[in-house]
This record gives sequence, structure tokens and C-alpha cells, in this order.
Amino acid sequence: MKNYHQKNLLIPTAFIGPAGIEGNESIRAVFEPFSLLYVDDQ
Repeated sequence: MKNYHQKNLLIPTAFIGPAGIEGNESIRAVFEPFSLLYVDDQ
């Protein structure tokens, strides 16, 4: 939480790169598209 400048986080929280995605529905909706930003094209 300190690294992401947060005082509170919802559970579950997924951290990808510089961001944290909080809550089941948010994680389901954006985890895959957001994580693709950090995958190298090969």
C-alpha cells in the first residue's frame, strides 16, 4: 500500500505495473487488457 500511495485497499487487489485494480468485477473486466500493456511483442 505504501508503494502505491494508498491508505486502504479493497480485497482482492491485483497490482500490474504502476497500478492496482481493486475488487472482483474490476479485476475481471480489465485485468487481461491491462496486463497486455506489459507483454513484449515477439
